[in-house]
Amino acid sequence: MLFFRVLLASCTLLTLTGWFWLHRPYSPSQSLPPVSFVAFQLHTASPGAGASLAEAVRTWPGITASSYSPTSDLLAVGFTAASSALEIQQRIEALVPYRVAQKTFTRPVGPQCPVPRALTAKIPPFLLSTALVSFILLCFSWVSGFRRPACSG
Repeated sequence: MLFFRVLLASCTLLTLTGWFWLHRPYSPSQSLPPVSFVAFQLHTASPGAGASLAEAVRTWPGITASSYSPTSDLLAVGFTAASSALEIQQRIEALVPYRVAQKTFTRPVGPQCPVPRALTAKIPPFLLSTALVSFILLCFSWVSGFRRPACSG
C-alpha cells in the first residue's frame, strides 16, 4: 500500500510539473480579433505617393496597419474580419488611376513536423486531468489506510 501511495504521489507531482511547464497562461492579446495580411503591387510615380496612399488606407475601418515599400513598390495591409482583401483592393483602385494587383507569395516547401498540432494541443489538459485523478486516488488511499481497528471486548 505504501508503494501504491508513493507511486500516486510521484505521478501527481510529475504530471502537475509537466502541465505547469506546457500550459500557456491567458494573454490579453487572445481576445483581439484575428488579423490577416495582404500585399498589393502598386505602380506609383513617386515614393511619396505610395506613402500617402498607405496613410490613407491606414485610416479606413477594419485596417490595423499599412505600410509602403518604395524598393519593391508593395503596399502591405493588415486587416481584421470587418474587411476583406477584395474590398480593400476595390477601395485602393478607387483612389489610384490604374489597376492594382494582389501580390501572391509562394509558401516555402520543406520538412514539416510529423506530429499534428491538434495532438500536441491536447497534452496539457491530459496532464492536468491525470494529475487530478492520481491526486484523488492518493487522497482516497490515504483516508482508507487510516481505519480504526475494531474494538473487541
